[in-house]
Amino acid sequence: MKPTLNQLFLILWLNAFGVRSEVNSDFRNCLQYFYKSTPPRLAGNVVESPRSICQRYNNVYHYATLYSTSLKIPVYSAYTLPDPCLGTPEPQRRSTWFVEPQVAADTSPKTNMETASQQTERYKTVQAINVDYRNTGYDRGHLNPNFYQCGEGRTATFTLTNAVPQDPCFNQQSWKEMEEVALKTMRNGCSFSGARRYFVTGIVPQGVRIPNREHDLEGDVTHRDFNRVTVPSYLWTAICCDASSTTNPQNGFSFAYIGKNTPDSLVNILSVSQLEATLINHNLVGNGYTAAKIFVDDCNENTEKSKSARTQVAAPVNLRLANAANAIRGMDQSTLPPMKRKIFHEVLDLIQSGVSANGYSF
Repeated sequence: MKPTLNQLFLILWLNAFGVRSEVNSDFRNCLQYFYKSTPPRLAGNVVESPRSICQRYNNVYHYATLYSTSLKIPVYSAYTLPDPCLGTPEPQRRSTWFVEPQVAADTSPKTNMETASQQTERYKTVQAINVDYRNTGYDRGHLNPNFYQCGEGRTATFTLTNAVPQDPCFNQQSWKEMEEVALKTMRNGCSFSGARRYFVTGIVPQGVRIPNREHDLEGDVTHRDFNRVTVPSYLWTAICCDASSTTNPQNGFSFAYIGKNTPDSLVNILSVSQLEATLINHNLVGNGYTAAKIFVDDCNENTEKSKSARTQVAAPVNLRLANAANAIRGMDQSTLPPMKRKIFHEVLDLIQSGVSANGYSF
């Protein structure tokens, strides 16, 4: 029996609703990328029009992203760390990044990420496009790092819904160094049977947007739309080694870090609850929340293993700070005028306070 017109309308409506709920369903199809299947409570008044995206490539969900269509950047991406990549060569970096049809202005029937191709005008109303980053002096900085993932999971990180404008020095130096140290820490300390490795990387937004006329380095892009994509003031990551399903749950641990999105920034190592307090101080949390919560129980943050992990992750930052302090101490202060000597001591105190914040003494 052929369906009636009303039945056809109902089928089409349900299909459209299903596609729409892919974005706005509180990650129901990708909760496996969250610690204890619980997304963070972070989106507030500062983040308008958030979309919950289960990042899908070749019909497989690879990670989860909370995306702001008003900021045109992700608020955070949540992902897990697979075992080391083995076998076939890994995909190369992409010059043209994907966009996400699920957040298009009109509800798209497509649920896999794709290149913008001829649909740029439709996509750009609610998300960044590749040309937004051209000649701005900013990198397309991954939240879910591509080198953490394998195969198609790595390819799936090259979507602009997983990218923010990141200062290239910060992205390629101190932030990259911290990503590598965190990766090593989790590989070495969280590879026992039954362990799960959860990551959430996010941003603190600010008012600056790209592209803009002042920073359009070449000015050769015709018909360019300015002030579209928000530049975050800070990037942060919270990490959990989940041992709750093992015979010894106390083997789990957690740590976090945050860095300012500027060329000379150093990364500060924190506990998860300290990071949550920092995010509240930056007004990322709203809508009546009295506390930010990234991991539902902070993932064993007060155990000795968590303290040890924070010390280990902080070591490269502390070494760099200590070397800078020693270099300053080696200068001949007697040749400096009084005002410069005062600045000299203020800089040294600032470096020492940064080292102390990361648990280092010298």
